[in-house]
Amino acid sequence: MINISIVSSWVGSMINFLDQHSGAIIAIFTAIYVIGTLLMWWEMRKSRIRLDEPNIQISFEPQKRWGNFFDLIIKNLGNSPVYDLKFEIDPKGLKTLGDRKLEDLNLFRRTIPVFGIGEELRTFAITYPSYIHSDQPKQFSIITKYKTKNGEWKTQKYDFDMEVYKGMSASSEKSLNEVIDQIEKINKNLEKLVKI
Repeated sequence: MINISIVSSWVGSMINFLDQHSGAIIAIFTAIYVIGTLLMWWEMRKSRIRLDEPNIQISFEPQKRWGNFFDLIIKNLGNSPVYDLKFEIDPKGLKTLGDRKLEDLNLFRRTIPVFGIGEELRTFAITYPSYIHSDQPKQFSIITKYKTKNGEWKTQKYDFDMEVYKGMSASSEKSLNEVIDQIEKINKNLEKLVKI
């Protein structure tokens, strides 16, 4: 059973304590509120900065129609353009067709003044069978250097291992449809020959 006089005494002492220390209690809660607000502002600021950053992505992909030919694809998937975009390849001397080298592509010899949001570049890079069976290095890196809208220089490095694609086949829906169309034409021609 609860003793009402004890509870009433405890409530009275709490009210007296709060009356005597109300200024300190308000100050403590105000400080907690201010610190919490500053932390939220700091996190929102960091998120906003991340959202405004460019996001340059580089990949090598087999062409959809001819899987033995690989394209070098560069995309800006971020929410900000980049400026003075430059590319380097390491190691140098990787051959594309004949004696032509990757670093001979205009992409590696020129600076792109502005690379906008959502912009994409695609260029033929290598013929896979001749590349993979050569004595050239199968692992290489492409390094990008660019300026952000705030004038800050950034560098990114992308590492590639072309042996990952060894033994894989590539086809597209379009190329498969073309095969089906050719088979149907052959069947029609065979039907005509059988009727003769």
